[in-house]
Amino acid sequence: MTHRRGPDDEGRGLVSSSGAKIVEAHAADGCANCGVALRGAFCHGCGQSAHVHRSLAHLVEESLHGLLHFETKAWRTLPALLWRPGRLTRDYIDGQRARYVSPLALFLFMVFLMFFTFALTGGDAQTTREQAAAVPRMTSDAPITEERLHQGLLSISPLLARPALERRIVEAVRNPELMLHKMKAGAGKFAFLLVPISLPFLWLLFARRRGVALFDHAVFLLYSLAAMALLLSLAAVLGALGWEFLALLLVLFGPPRHIYVQLRDAYGLGPWSAGWRCVALLGVALLVLALYMLLVAAASL
Repeated sequence: MTHRRGPDDEGRGLVSSSGAKIVEAHAADGCANCGVALRGAFCHGCGQSAHVHRSLAHLVEESLHGLLHFETKAWRTLPALLWRPGRLTRDYIDGQRARYVSPLALFLFMVFLMFFTFALTGGDAQTTREQAAAVPRMTSDAPITEERLHQGLLSISPLLARPALERRIVEAVRNPELMLHKMKAGAGKFAFLLVPISLPFLWLLFARRRGVALFDHAVFLLYSLAAMALLLSLAAVLGALGWEFLALLLVLFGPPRHIYVQLRDAYGLGPWSAGWRCVALLGVALLVLALYMLLVAAASL
């Protein structure tokens, strides 16, 4: 297809031989986004279109394009996350990223989906009531209990017995339902802490293995945590439908199988190397979960 200058002066840009306008902005004009001089239909600096539309129709079109583009990536990423997590991790580390949703975006979306599913299925509220019922309330012996609590905190650390902190702990013990509500509200906000808490432990498992960077571990953790959030969401749905046994099987056997396959394929490990690291990582997961809950509880006081 040949191109020629338009009938107006140079400020009108290029038109095709059929008269269709290609670039409306002058070639010397800077990109509206980054200021780089334009030399085509798209900015070679940031990739933005040279013509900036200002219409509601284009806004809808752009939104649909972004949504469908994300959906296309999601339909490629989710099956790989469940059935080929190691291959997905390895592809992303090796630079094959255009086909997949980024690990951070997927992690954040899955965490949101998990808490949304918990709220929707009602299992979260039932758990709160059961946990709150298991915590004894302070009644007429409140002064004695508070004194015992003070002595207990003092024996652990004098810092815990400071008046301001001790007062908050006493309030949490007196009103466990409010405390649990605060913890649930804060759990989603602090979910990102799971990655930096887990990263040193995963690094230790590969400390003597060359060619493995912290970036690789971060990608592994983000995809792994996203998968765990998805498995818990599916388990919550199964439980709400009355299939508690299937939900229990999914929670018990889903994470070990997923972690083993991801370790094996992402790091190119043999069965033995992947197996013992899987067992170690399951123990690390319990430790990280305990540390995470302590942080959430401390932030909720």
